[in-house]
Amino acid sequence: MKLSMRGFTLLELLVALLIAAAISVMAYRALDTAILANEKVTRVTAEVDGVDRVWQYMSNDFLFAVSRTWRNDFNEPRSPLVGVFGDRLSQSDIVVADEQNYLLQVIRSDRDNLLDKTRSNLFMVGYRLAQTQDSEYKSLWRDSWSPIDSAGEPKIQQRLLIENIERVEFRYLARSASSTQDSQWITGWPAQDNNFQSAVAVLPAAVEVSIEIPAMGKVLRLFELTPSE
Repeated sequence: MKLSMRGFTLLELLVALLIAAAISVMAYRALDTAILANEKVTRVTAEVDGVDRVWQYMSNDFLFAVSRTWRNDFNEPRSPLVGVFGDRLSQSDIVVADEQNYLLQVIRSDRDNLLDKTRSNLFMVGYRLAQTQDSEYKSLWRDSWSPIDSAGEPKIQQRLLIENIERVEFRYLARSASSTQDSQWITGWPAQDNNFQSAVAVLPAAVEVSIEIPAMGKVLRLFELTPSE
């Protein structure tokens, strides 16, 4: 009895190789798509968490804002909230308690006092932008320090809130505004003096904050201020 020893032809081998290659390509594409989708979800989740963190800190800062003037390093009086006109980028990552570094500064109360020391519960908060390392985008930082009226440089606590953003904008609504229409909002505070040469112990009625993020677009939040003494 003879056994058939017939093997695969060259054509059959080529067809098998082509099928295997096609399956490998499809599997790679599926894996690559899954990896890219996971990276996008991770990035968007991080950005959402960052935005939520910004809103949480700003909500507390504006909630405890205080109508109290203060003095800068040159002993010049300043309003309880100072917001620069327009959007600009801090030119340095080296931070001092200098109003020129900040987009917004505000005095607030409810300072932590875990050791129950006899001291003021007021402190200053400043929001600034810095260039994100190795990126065209920016990062938003929140700095806080006390005492407020100090001739020296107080110790600054720095906190990174969110990275990889395109811009941050603030708008302010004066308490004397007749409505909440766009025409009533201004892009700096105090409203009475664009050069901030006079101190007005008045907080705005509301602050509108918008953050522009590549993956999410522009997100906006409105904060109402009820000044505490």
